[in-house]
Amino acid sequence: MIRTLSGRLTLYSVVSFAVLLLICFSLLYWSISSLLMQRLDQDLQEDLSELALVLDQDGVAELIREIDKETAGTEYETVVMVLLDAAMNTLHHTTMSAWSELQLDLPLARARLRSGSEPVVLTTKLDSQEAPTRIIYGALSPDYVLVLGESTEEILDITELLISAFSIMFLLAVPVAAVLGWAVTRRTVAGIEKVGIAARGISEGDLNVRVNADNELEEVQTLADTFDAMAGRIQTLIHHMREMTDNISHDLRSPLGRIRLLSESLLHKHADVGEMQENVVHTITECDRLIQMINLSLDVAEAEAGMLTLQTSEIDLSALIQETCDFYEPAIELKQISLTRNIEPRCYIMADGNSLQRLLSNLLDNSLKYTPEKGEIAISVHCNGEYTDVSVCDNGVGIQAESLDHVFDRFYRADTSRGGKGCGLGLSYAQAVAKAHGGQLTVQSSPGIRTIFTLRLHSISVGPLQLKTEMGQTQWSLS
Repeated sequence: MIRTLSGRLTLYSVVSFAVLLLICFSLLYWSISSLLMQRLDQDLQEDLSELALVLDQDGVAELIREIDKETAGTEYETVVMVLLDAAMNTLHHTTMSAWSELQLDLPLARARLRSGSEPVVLTTKLDSQEAPTRIIYGALSPDYVLVLGESTEEILDITELLISAFSIMFLLAVPVAAVLGWAVTRRTVAGIEKVGIAARGISEGDLNVRVNADNELEEVQTLADTFDAMAGRIQTLIHHMREMTDNISHDLRSPLGRIRLLSESLLHKHADVGEMQENVVHTITECDRLIQMINLSLDVAEAEAGMLTLQTSEIDLSALIQETCDFYEPAIELKQISLTRNIEPRCYIMADGNSLQRLLSNLLDNSLKYTPEKGEIAISVHCNGEYTDVSVCDNGVGIQAESLDHVFDRFYRADTSRGGKGCGLGLSYAQAVAKAHGGQLTVQSSPGIRTIFTLRLHSISVGPLQLKTEMGQTQWSLS
């Protein structure tokens, strides 16, 4: 059991509880012992003061009678009094049968008499006494010194009783603490064990298993929820990878088949030079398609892993979008599509020009692919201070509502007509590049009406352009 987390947590809690209990008892024991000892010293000093008053008012004879009265009965076994004169001769003492080993410190007594200073309290241990003895040396007057001693046996009895009570309480409390600790740790570890069972199920190939923890401790509940989210993500990725494998297998099969047919035709036919060159061109084209597909897969993997290296610089996003639109203008005109540009000038951002142009090309290519002939595409750029928004809108087939949440997922291709041909990596790459720039790419779609992709990036604060004339040349510069 000690090798289990529950056992170790229980052991640690019991040991900690026992140590804490011992520390608390030690402090309590020390406090009570000190308090009782202070009380005893206070009683000795009060007795000394009372006897000094008797000597002052009634004389030595009455003092001796008072001393005998104080130690009458069995008190002599726990209390001893010795009256000394100025020459340190013993004038009177109580019954010494229980105090035969007591050795008086006469120099100390003489010093009390000479200086008239405060009494001195000492502790001594006699073999005939089970407990230590507290002895006070004090001057009753300029001619008399009283040595008053009292056994601490009563204090010893109280402390022994305290130790016995604590021992019984300790023997009862530790097992109770162990049971409670075991119950609490089992309650805590139960949720962790559920996570372990779910992880074991996933490792055995059951991707549908979940923890589904309810009413657990906050930390365990967070762990379970995070695990379920991770398991769901893994399941989704594996599902998309399987789809991607099927799609790429299909997409690779066609160009590879064409390459094989072209190669066989070159091998078996007696074609002229022109036909051979045409077949070679087709072969190179198909190879380029394969290379492009593989490179895009690698680029998406690199971008989503956060390993995309950006060569950032200050870029005029407005000019970059104009260039991209100009590049697609022939293809747009070929489908007789109306392209509307609403681009604010001089929208500057810090970005990697190459990756950002690929992002914009993916968006325009996506709209061009799914917009019917004589359709409409509108692209706009708006600078609103902190952000720059780029929108690409088309009136193509649109995206179904159930696909909107997955359109940026890696390898995802909708089953609608907008899914079309491809391996489902273009929009994943676009989203990854947007996030790498600290931006965001979102989509809104009403099937059959319009689809809008919106890219939001951070702007650069740029002042107005000022016209400068130097050496007869006109230049535009940023203020």
